[in-house]
Amino acid sequence: LACDAAAPHLTVGNGTVSDSRTGLMWQQCADGLSGADCATGTATPYATYAAALARAAAVNADAAGAGRGFGDWRVPNRHELASLVLRSCQGPAIQRTRFPATPAVSAWSSSAVRNGFVWTVDFADGSVGPGGVNGDRVLRLVRGGQ
Repeated sequence: LACDAAAPHLTVGNGTVSDSRTGLMWQQCADGLSGADCATGTATPYATYAAALARAAAVNADAAGAGRGFGDWRVPNRHELASLVLRSCQGPAIQRTRFPATPAVSAWSSSAVRNGFVWTVDFADGSVGPGGVNGDRVLRLVRGGQ
């Protein structure tokens, strides 16, 4: 799949992207960005894993606003987050028409590696690897699945 090609399994609606292959619904924009092309604002870097989890709770507390009508958003596990990677694309390694303005940086997952480390997905090149629970990473929340 080309970086900007049609992606029939991904459906955009109301700031979300539904994936018919995985059954997951994603925030279209990385947290902190908004608008139809995700060009408004700045992607928020969360300095800690705990801050990323707290943001998911805050979005759910504002279901009618930030939650886009849903109150069950969460930080995705590493497999879910990695399902967004398009290895044929670089900087960012993601389908760009459905997920515009995705920062080419590392994103938080909810999957623990061991004490003090979690799995992260780097959208610069699509790599998945361990990262410390401290370190500026962006966040894209998901709902469904598990």
